[in-house]
Amino acid sequence: MKKIKEYKCIENNKYKIIFLGILIVIIYFLLKESFIDILREITKISLCGILIIILLSISYNLLEGVNTCTLSKIFNKDFKIKNGIGYSFYFNFYKVATFGSGSYIASIYYLEKKGLSSSQGMGVSILNYLFYKISIIAVSSLCIFLNHSFINSNYSEYIFIINLGYIITLIIIILLLFICISKKFHELLLFILSKLKEKLKYKDVIDFLENMIFNLKDSSKLLLKNKRIILSEILLNMIRVLMLYIISYISIKEIHISVNILDAITITSLATLLAGIIPSPGGIASVEFVYVLMFSIIINPVSATSAMLIYRFGSFIIPFLIGSVYSISKLKKSK
Repeated sequence: MKKIKEYKCIENNKYKIIFLGILIVIIYFLLKESFIDILREITKISLCGILIIILLSISYNLLEGVNTCTLSKIFNKDFKIKNGIGYSFYFNFYKVATFGSGSYIASIYYLEKKGLSSSQGMGVSILNYLFYKISIIAVSSLCIFLNHSFINSNYSEYIFIINLGYIITLIIIILLLFICISKKFHELLLFILSKLKEKLKYKDVIDFLENMIFNLKDSSKLLLKNKRIILSEILLNMIRVLMLYIISYISIKEIHISVNILDAITITSLATLLAGIIPSPGGIASVEFVYVLMFSIIINPVSATSAMLIYRFGSFIIPFLIGSVYSISKLKKSK
C-alpha cells in the first residue's frame, strides 16, 4: 500500500516530470559505461540492421500489450489494446528506473488507473510473468528437440546446469500458480503475515497484503477459467521471446560472424533460461554474463561481447527509452 501510495504521490506532485527526468539522469550515470559501449557497437552495424532490431523490439512490446489487454478485458471490457501497450512500456521504464524492485508495483498502479482493482491488477501482472516463464521453457524445449546434436557437440558439459535451470524455472512457475490459486498456500501466507503483524510496526501494509492475497485467488481463478485465453497467451509469449532471440541472431550477423539462425536462437534461449534463475536487479548483469559465456563457446569472446551489447540495445535500451517518453507524456497529460 505504501509503495502504491508513493507512486500516486509522484503522479500528483507538480514536480512529477522533474522526478522522472532525475530518474533518467541517475540511470544514465549508473549505466554510463554500458550505454557508451552499446552506442559504440551500434555505430558499426548497418542502417537496415538497426531498423530490423528496432522493429523487432517494438513488436515484442506490442505483443505484451495484446497479452495484457486480453487478460485485463476480463475485468474491464473498456480496456483497450493501446492501454496494454502503454502498460508494457510503462513497466519496462520502471523496471530499469527501480532496477526491478518497483516495476510490479508500478504496473499494478497503472492497471488501477485503467479500472482494475489492486488484486485484479496483481493477478494480471503475475499471470503475465507466469505465461512468459512458461514460454521461455517451451521455446527452449523446442530448440533442444530441433537442435540436440548441436547442443551435445558444444554444450555437453553444461547439461547439468541447463537441467538445473529447467528445474528452478519450473519451481518458479509452480510457486506462481500456488500464489494465484492455492487456498492452502494463501492460508500459509496469511498465517505468516499475521505473525509478522504481531512483531512489526507496519500493520497497515500487512493488512493491505492480506487483503490482496485474500482477493487474488478469485481474480486469478477467473483469469484461468478460459483455456483459449491461456493457450493464446502462451503462444503469443512464445512469439514474443522468439522476436528477442532473432534480435540476437541479427546482432551476430551484423558483426560479420557466420552463425546458423537455429544455433543462435538455441543459444539465446538457453542463456535466457539460465539468466532467469540468477538473482539480479531487473535482470541487469545476469543476462550479459550468461549471454557472453554461452556464445563464447562457438565464437570468440570479443565478438560475443559485441553481439551482446547490440542485443541489449534491442531488448533493454529501446523499451526503456520509449517507456521513458511514454511515462513523461502520460504525466504531462495528467496535469
